[in-house]
Amino acid sequence: MSPDGQMFPRMVDDVMSDAAALARAAEFAAFNGQLEDAQQLLERCTDSLPQEPAAEGAVALARAELAFQRSNYAEAAALADRAATRLLLVGDAEGELRALELHPRVWARHGEEERVQRRCEQLLERWRARTGNEAVEGQVRCLTLITFMHARRFRYEDGIATGSLAVRLARDTARMHSLLPRAANALAGLHFAKACALHPATGWASHITSLAPTDHPDVLEHCRVAMALLGEVRPYSKAGGNQYQDALIGSNMGQLQVLMGAPDAALPDMQRFLDVSRQRQNRYMEADALQAIGWAHLVGGRLPDAQAALMHALGIAASLQAAPLLITIHYDLSTILERAGEVARALHHYREYARLWRRAHQQLAAQPSPHARRRLEPFYLKRAEALIRASLPHSPSAEEIAQHSGASIRAVQLAFREYRGMTPHKYSLALRYQAAHDALASRQEARGIGQICSELGFDDPSRFAREFRKRFGLLPSAFSRDAEPGRNRASAAGGV
Repeated sequence: MSPDGQMFPRMVDDVMSDAAALARAAEFAAFNGQLEDAQQLLERCTDSLPQEPAAEGAVALARAELAFQRSNYAEAAALADRAATRLLLVGDAEGELRALELHPRVWARHGEEERVQRRCEQLLERWRARTGNEAVEGQVRCLTLITFMHARRFRYEDGIATGSLAVRLARDTARMHSLLPRAANALAGLHFAKACALHPATGWASHITSLAPTDHPDVLEHCRVAMALLGEVRPYSKAGGNQYQDALIGSNMGQLQVLMGAPDAALPDMQRFLDVSRQRQNRYMEADALQAIGWAHLVGGRLPDAQAALMHALGIAASLQAAPLLITIHYDLSTILERAGEVARALHHYREYARLWRRAHQQLAAQPSPHARRRLEPFYLKRAEALIRASLPHSPSAEEIAQHSGASIRAVQLAFREYRGMTPHKYSLALRYQAAHDALASRQEARGIGQICSELGFDDPSRFAREFRKRFGLLPSAFSRDAEPGRNRASAAGGV
């Protein structure tokens, strides 16, 4: 993506008169957040820039990297295209690859994943036609980008296959310390996305950051695979001196920890990624980091902290017109404000979410992956769910739910059937069974099965036991504190 660190001194000390070499040094400086140094190097090399494609391409690429780091994405995309064209003319495959690597980083933020993936696949075939270590490194870099694009397009199985190949090839390259962390990060992202797709709440919440921690075994397995992979490669990132890559890996490990139920443990790494993003003056990544921190606070029950982080992220994302970030931020703010009882403000953010969602996801229905077919949930469904949860162990009447949600009884019932696959009453019942499961699964609980049943409104122990086994695969007695170790874990599949 950018020159290796060890190349920088040679560029500056040995070939200061070479405009292309100065431009490449500027590109490296920009990539590492040294924006003023990059600007000065560019000014020096453009004063006497020769009219030939190699130098023009190198300068255009450096300017593109600098524009990207300053969050000027439209300018960065145009310059990256210019650089790729010039470098192609002179047969500079390495330079063209760096230009194309920058291009997806820009345009993936604007919903052009398919276009980006096609270009990456074309470039991959060109590198496969070559031989030598450089060709393998080129393949790794292309496969890493394609993996990322698969994640953006909800093609999880294809992405995991591609990412696994990239990781395998990267282990045998001379630049393993640089390429392996990138490839592993992309593959771990696919496992994280797959975990979210398998989450019991999938189809209930439209966004990853809205998902609560879970003990679902399939979700946890993908999280563990991703954590192990990132833990393995993080030392390589540290050894390579890439502060940004190391911070990014740490932040991604933090998001995995949140999904696995450890939001407090995630915050230090997330904060470090925020600090590095600010040091590099990358506003998009700063907003992305604040969004992740807001999620951690939300899961941890710290609503004021979550709201503060997300409002800060909202201001940055709005200034950048970054729709992917804005969609999620508005949704999460609507959730926080709803919980805080600020219905009017929650509705405002939900309407913004809905507006942006419709605009950004017009083509998702045509995607072959079922995970891409996200449906826009009505706000009154969120209100109805909040009332049902707050009323446990009792079930509010249909009239009470309709009055609280601000919609008709029929509209609420239809929404539950479409988006939850059940009636409001069955939804309430499922929540009660899930609460019983969580209480019994906690071996620190002092309450017995009978007391838990009574508190949750289950008057028939035999019927409760039969239904519990149907939902979770084990009888309630398997969760007794006197049961054999290892028998207290049950799949929540089929539960809420």
